[in-house]
Amino acid sequence: MDILSVKNLSKIYEDKVVLNKVNLSIGSGEFVALNGENGAGKSTTLQCIMGMTIKDSGEIYVSQYNMDKNPIEAKKIIGFSPDEPFLYPYLSGVEHLKLWAGFRNLNQEDIEYGINLLNDLGLGTKDLNNFTSTYSKGMRQKIGFIGSIFHRPNLIILDEPFTAMDQKSTDTAIQMLKSFKQDGCSILFSSHQQEIKDQLADRFLILKDGDIH
Repeated sequence: MDILSVKNLSKIYEDKVVLNKVNLSIGSGEFVALNGENGAGKSTTLQCIMGMTIKDSGEIYVSQYNMDKNPIEAKKIIGFSPDEPFLYPYLSGVEHLKLWAGFRNLNQEDIEYGINLLNDLGLGTKDLNNFTSTYSKGMRQKIGFIGSIFHRPNLIILDEPFTAMDQKSTDTAIQMLKSFKQDGCSILFSSHQQEIKDQLADRFLILKDGDIH
């Protein structure tokens, strides 16, 4: 069974057809890059899959779950990280991990796992105890990225997740994702950084004129 199946996904903004009956599927353990020019609809596609943008038509399945009928169950097995992760300015990095862990019924061991991953990305104890309002964009991306993977999801969706990270952190994040693949995790991601696509993608999808090519 595919971990992700998108059927006839359409989205119209005012008079512009951004997505026109898009179909795509991702198998278990498959890493897929979503390519396209600026404004092609890559972010819209990913946001529609996550339910963050309301689609006009189409069906989205994550494993056996229909995202319209079983969104809570579906999102339990997804991790999502955008270019600009939403963080509460007056919570620390650690407090965000604890908050997300609470949403997912994770335990202290899972939180420690997330902290260790953040340490690997160069965020130390002092950084993680500071309010995220003091963070650079790169630090915010690190928190958002680890927040999307520390619950060990079946499907990870990433929208330009590493644009502000330094090269060392990006390389470390890529190795983290590769290790997840060994456990059967799948990834759908968008990135303008060709070297990241070359290192991660098993398959490339091109979004053009509202459809997948």
